[in-house]
Amino acid sequence: MKWTHQFQFAGYYMAKELGYYRQAGLAVDFLEADASINPIKRVLRGEAEFGVGTTDLIKKYVNGEPVVVLGVILQHSPIGLVTTRPDIKSVEDLRGKKIMIEENSAELFAFLEAKGLKESDYILHKHKLSLSDLISQKVDVSSIYKTTEIPALESKNIDYQAFYPISSGIDFYGDNLFTTQDMVENHLEVVEAFRQASFRGWQYAMTNKEETIRHILSTYVTDRTYEQLQFEANVMEELMQTDRIYPGNMTKYHWERIAKTYMSVGFIDSVPNLDNFIYQSETKVAEIYQKLIWAVVVISFTLLLLLALIYISRRFHKQKKQYQTLVQEAPISILIIDKTNHVQHWNRQAEKTFGWQANEVIGKNILDFLVGKNNREAIAQLFEEIRESGNRIQTINENTTKSGELINCNWTNSRYGEPLLGQMICMAIDVTEFLDEVDFEQVKKDAKTIEDKQKNTVQALDKQNINNKQEQDFDEKTRLAEIMNLSLIMWQTHTGKGRIKLAEKSQLWRVTIDGSTAKTRTLDKYLSRETIPNNPRWRKVIDTAIFVMGHAPDSEQKKHLNSLIETFTRFKSSS
Repeated sequence: MKWTHQFQFAGYYMAKELGYYRQAGLAVDFLEADASINPIKRVLRGEAEFGVGTTDLIKKYVNGEPVVVLGVILQHSPIGLVTTRPDIKSVEDLRGKKIMIEENSAELFAFLEAKGLKESDYILHKHKLSLSDLISQKVDVSSIYKTTEIPALESKNIDYQAFYPISSGIDFYGDNLFTTQDMVENHLEVVEAFRQASFRGWQYAMTNKEETIRHILSTYVTDRTYEQLQFEANVMEELMQTDRIYPGNMTKYHWERIAKTYMSVGFIDSVPNLDNFIYQSETKVAEIYQKLIWAVVVISFTLLLLLALIYISRRFHKQKKQYQTLVQEAPISILIIDKTNHVQHWNRQAEKTFGWQANEVIGKNILDFLVGKNNREAIAQLFEEIRESGNRIQTINENTTKSGELINCNWTNSRYGEPLLGQMICMAIDVTEFLDEVDFEQVKKDAKTIEDKQKNTVQALDKQNINNKQEQDFDEKTRLAEIMNLSLIMWQTHTGKGRIKLAEKSQLWRVTIDGSTAKTRTLDKYLSRETIPNNPRWRKVIDTAIFVMGHAPDSEQKKHLNSLIETFTRFKSSS
């Protein structure tokens, strides 16, 4: 794997440091980055099983290379161009200049092409994975990583001008984890284990940035200061969109847009079928969580009803009043926005949910008052995807009410009317209460019952002598129930939350709605030996325990839980 001692690869470092790989039965080593051989070639040659590459992976795939992308770390690429020459004010000024571009940076060539510069219009130099040639003015422009090279220039008080492809609408993924088709076909369990452990490592690294920075500084030789690593971590947090997207998340639609950009500049002849390029995880946890069943049913039914009425109203003008009445009195919030995201319609339920009267928001940009600052760019991009593709997209977002209260809403957004008009219909249901704890008193009672049982179990274990015979008599279901119960106790003790929040935050267990009550039926099965399935999903239980330990301070309980995990994984690896 490509590896340098910087925050750019911190998630993989923490996955190894915290034992995530080891607990998954994997022994992982990292290979240093090499300017002469890129990570894609090293993996294809069999020098490594996994790598971190750019979106040039798609070009390799089109050319017949058996690469498979497992997930992406950065939702927006950090690659750009930088110059220290004061006379270069824009990309167009790069004509005739000496440009040093790192290998596998097709988005930069697409960026230059979009600005009217072909390869014959500038002098291309091979990148040395250093800015020394730029600083010494051997080259005029260099490709950079926004996360690392910018603070390096600033630390030397060097004036610079940076240009990024996203300014021209070229929005690529960054730092893509990949492997080969052979690994997927013949070692699927290893691929899935490595993938999950890596993205858990990234989740931990971004949740605990200060701790991760200290580990890098204390464990590895690095020329970066604490402040530079902190800058890098903050920029990566922005590019990863960790406030709304779990590490590794990617979409086929976005990869197809990237392929179209490659095609538009002549890097590939056509947009390929990406089914074998995009890894299909066996556990669609993040997607399952976002599809709250009751909200999907209600919103889908309402949407179909509205679409039917829209169709009827277009053919029969006399029904227009009935349609308007239905929208106005609908039991869900309904907004209609124009192509610039300004509100055109705001029904009564929207007034109740968000607090603003219709006359207060008509004509205002929805992103300015209803969406938090950190999410505005992402939501704006989502709207553009809907307008361009015509797809109906459902999300769960945090919104701000007139009173300043933060609520969670399940949104269904669709293109509305004639495509050229760019209008959208947005429908929302407040699901905050279903994402909070349902019955605190019952949770406390459950926790007390589980804790009493756990104490008895721990006392019984303390009296036993753990030896080879115990390994032979190992009861997998009993150990899984023990791990899950202790994990739940620790979660409730240190967060004050119950199993609904544990399922939601870890994104490992499905939450369903029964009437008006949130349930975790699958998770609950693992609290008792008698209800655990014959073929248990033991990795989910272990992952849950690891997630809980990441949110709990050091304690005897934590040590005991870690011991249970090690015993269980040792048994599984030897069985």
